[in-house]
Amino acid sequence: MEHTTAKSESEIPIILPDDVIVEMILPRLPVKPLTRFKCVSKFWLTTLSSNKFAKTHLKFSSLSNTKSLIYKEINCYRRRYGRFLSFDECYNMKEFVYLEDKYNNPRYRLTPRATRIVGSSNGILCMFDSDFFEFVLWNPVTNHYQIAGGPELNYVPNDDVTGVGFGYISSIDDYKIGCLVHSDQGVCHVHVYSLKNREWKETACLEANEYVPIDRCYYSALVDNTIYWPPEARLYGDEESRIVGLNLVSGLLTNVPLPILPTRNFDAKVFEIKGSLSLCCTKYVHGRHTKRISDIWTLKKDGSGSSWEKSFSVTIKGLTLLYIFETGKCLVTRNSNQLMLLDPSEATSRSSTKDYGEVKAIWQRHKRSRGNLLNFYHKAIADVWNYTEGLISPSGIFARVVNEDDSETGERVEDNA
Repeated sequence: MEHTTAKSESEIPIILPDDVIVEMILPRLPVKPLTRFKCVSKFWLTTLSSNKFAKTHLKFSSLSNTKSLIYKEINCYRRRYGRFLSFDECYNMKEFVYLEDKYNNPRYRLTPRATRIVGSSNGILCMFDSDFFEFVLWNPVTNHYQIAGGPELNYVPNDDVTGVGFGYISSIDDYKIGCLVHSDQGVCHVHVYSLKNREWKETACLEANEYVPIDRCYYSALVDNTIYWPPEARLYGDEESRIVGLNLVSGLLTNVPLPILPTRNFDAKVFEIKGSLSLCCTKYVHGRHTKRISDIWTLKKDGSGSSWEKSFSVTIKGLTLLYIFETGKCLVTRNSNQLMLLDPSEATSRSSTKDYGEVKAIWQRHKRSRGNLLNFYHKAIADVWNYTEGLISPSGIFARVVNEDDSETGERVEDNA
């Protein structure tokens, strides 16, 4: 007798519709495997290279519990661009490496010695080479990049730029770079680059008596289409005490008066917290042990105008505030030995002090980790940028892609605009 066996249900292959795969599964995957999946078929190549899919994937990435940061040290003797660190929802450190060791180094002429990170948005890093006076927009995951060059100057500039900033303007779906340059005659020229139009424009020009000095010109915060730079604290109390902002849509400069502060001896940083401009002023109280006190102010806007409101302070001994997330959580370091997260919303008043509850440590330096990349000093950190890996290409229709064998190809993708 001939025996026949029917296939069990478990042996029957399940074929999912393309729309389910593209809309429900692929956008939830990490970026790195998606770049490899482009080799599956022409349909996957077209789908995964589209700007529409990149934006959908970015929405899911922003909801991830994994947080990533890129930071630059004050003195980077090893001539590196910066470091990449990430931690999960349980505050466990996942990665802590140099940026060049994590991603393929783009093959443009930027040199680590002269290169500075200007900003980060949707997975794109804006980098500035002061030797060549050249900007580059780079997606380190896909290794797509766009050389933005620099503004054409019809004047003799000073030795360095006065201020640079980068941001994505969702209302016009465009990535823009702002650049302030001082001429040798003391005039401040304002230039704005549009990735959509691939061009620089000079949008404003200020005489010397109209210009307001800024501090830390390579670091800014984007709020409501405007990038803001930290003020020069040494000028506090003078009429020039302002936060300088550049509207990337209109190309015009704006000034925001500082809040009333008890001292002019402080270090200032600017952040975007829950859609508002925030100012962190860290003052140093000298005594037997120098104490750092960081006051965070938020610019409130109402029908009558805008005013500053003190949000919270970080007064715990030994803590130094490094970065404030959009949610308000703070990245701090304790005596350069721990990297920690502090949530001001958990603070409760106790007399004249504040108890922040559990301060969650995400990294601990070990004394015997000599030669290990984790052995470093947080007090040397200059700037920190929030970073989300994404598939957005800054290169438009023809993306410059550096392959593993160092060859360069032009991969066709949709225009970002």
